[in-house]
Amino acid sequence: MNYCDARRYLDTYINYEMSPMNAGVLRGFNLERVERVLHEIGDPHRRVPAVHIAGTKGKGSTATFVYRVLLAAGHAAGMYTQPHLVSPRERFQARGACITKRDMARLLGDLLPVFEEHRESELGRLTFYEVYTVMVFAYFAQAELDIAVLEVGMGGRLDATNVVDPLVSVITTVDFDHVDALGATLEEIAGEKAGIIKPARPVVMGYQGASAAAAIREVAQAVGAPLVDARAAVEATRVGVSSDRQVCDLNGRAIRLEGVRLRLLGAHQVENAATALAAVECLRDRGWTVSDAAIREGLEQARIHGRFQAVDLPDGRACVLDAAHTPGSAAVLARALGETHNEEQITLIVGMTSDKDAEGFAQALASTASHVVLARAGSTPRAAAPEDLAVVFRRHFQSVSVECSTPVAVAKAPGNTLCVTGSVYVVGDALRAVAPDAYAEFRREVGL
Repeated sequence: MNYCDARRYLDTYINYEMSPMNAGVLRGFNLERVERVLHEIGDPHRRVPAVHIAGTKGKGSTATFVYRVLLAAGHAAGMYTQPHLVSPRERFQARGACITKRDMARLLGDLLPVFEEHRESELGRLTFYEVYTVMVFAYFAQAELDIAVLEVGMGGRLDATNVVDPLVSVITTVDFDHVDALGATLEEIAGEKAGIIKPARPVVMGYQGASAAAAIREVAQAVGAPLVDARAAVEATRVGVSSDRQVCDLNGRAIRLEGVRLRLLGAHQVENAATALAAVECLRDRGWTVSDAAIREGLEQARIHGRFQAVDLPDGRACVLDAAHTPGSAAVLARALGETHNEEQITLIVGMTSDKDAEGFAQALASTASHVVLARAGSTPRAAAPEDLAVVFRRHFQSVSVECSTPVAVAKAPGNTLCVTGSVYVVGDALRAVAPDAYAEFRREVGL
């Protein structure tokens, strides 16, 4: 089996990332299905200790901060994140690089008989995400990693990663997303996220509103998990910001870091760094060796392409790539743009999926741009038609146009400063198609 064969095989499984979710679909999920497959291949998820991270906003950034700190401390660390920008290989990272095409094909070839045996059972049909999760556990175990950082895909309670017994659980900011599947209130959504909390295992609670925090505290108390509130445990002060770095002071229970220079921009990333620091302190409490110098180095090295990423286009224009896709993340993007581009006329290029709150998203960004160009969000079947989005965005922006694709939208967009946003799909399209220097740098950094 080669890599192309592997990709084609994986696409034979139902992929809920490519179709809208609802409560009925969620009820069809169960951990027993994944556990059965994992048990047959030797329970690899029990062989690598893990940090398990759920949340609506900031979980990918927090995971990256923790991962980079562990690497800087000399640990053989891995990270499982989703979704990907360009290639599914980005989801499997070990020792600072993503899985190679050869290793991914070999891994799937080895596991193929088990997947075929359990493709359908009385527990239901295996999904694309479940197969990927089994593969990543097997990959991490074969790579003999010291520790893994696992980002939950959606929710938490029924997510395939929730088969682990983690060293520490983390729940980053809870906001409205996937409401059809997870619940219509923050309490309900937080309850699903809090499903990753395990008895006697510390849980770090990121920056939460009152209702989400109450729901998380209730679950932690019910299962007997020590709860660390990152907002209280780490004093985080934002000192300054430039176009490519922001400076903050982070003072935890036993760690004082002044003048930390984060590559991830926006006030919310200071909160994510504080949450990551609280998680690392929990690891140190459990005997993991992580020096203060390694924490600083890891936090300062952390970077995620497509998250408020400034790129230069070949025609000399400036562009920000940001995968915001909810009203809350759009509000965060608006604040960040206001800090770094407050005197510039910005053109937004937006592509969204049909299950997102386009009205709330447009409203949150209404004061940031002079013009909006709407495009289709990649090739996903979930992509909203740009013409449909235009009906919504014209209620909030005076100047709105529609183009067929992200590259065309970028080429025709007016102005000298652009911001591509709305989904990971449209940002991935932009990174690959219209920002060649940034794309080459991305490929080098993640080892694609």
